[in-house]
Amino acid sequence: MTTKTISLLVQGSPFSSQACIHALDFAKATIRKGHKLFRVFFHKDGVLIANCPYHLPFDERDMQQEWIDFATECNMKLFICVAACERRGLQIPRALEVNYPFQFAGLGQLTEAMVESDRLVAFL
Repeated sequence: MTTKTISLLVQGSPFSSQACIHALDFAKATIRKGHKLFRVFFHKDGVLIANCPYHLPFDERDMQQEWIDFATECNMKLFICVAACERRGLQIPRALEVNYPFQFAGLGQLTEAMVESDRLVAFL
């Protein structure tokens, strides 16, 4: 088997689509199969995954915490598009903390992911 370098683009809202769930499952499978996960980039409504505070009904999956746990376990950053956050009026002060998995990024980081990866998989 040839090892592939894969990046993920997550654009669907964690509240009104399955994009974040499917992307996380795909990311876990990518690692489990021995491929390299180069970057996860949240864009458009996908940036809502990093919104603070993040309150959910008790019977729903906490996708934000699941992504944080995954990133911590894999020692990787999760990039959130700063322009998409600004367009949605999101204030994410923790994204400025060095040890917080969600980090602000521009489209340059998405472009780099496209260049450096064998595949870019989008979740809408």
